[in-house]
Amino acid sequence: MNLGTYKAFGLSDKESVSIYMGIMLKFIVFGLFISLALASVLDGQ
Repeated sequence: MNLGTYKAFGLSDKESVSIYMGIMLKFIVFGLFISLALASVLDGQ
């Protein structure tokens, strides 16, 4: 979805930006967790 889709549903810019920030934060945390887990597994070998 892009910002235009959120605007069509009547969400304000602040709400749409907070949704995007939440999604990006989840991806960053997920990637960080996966990389740390992979690093710890590879370090044990």
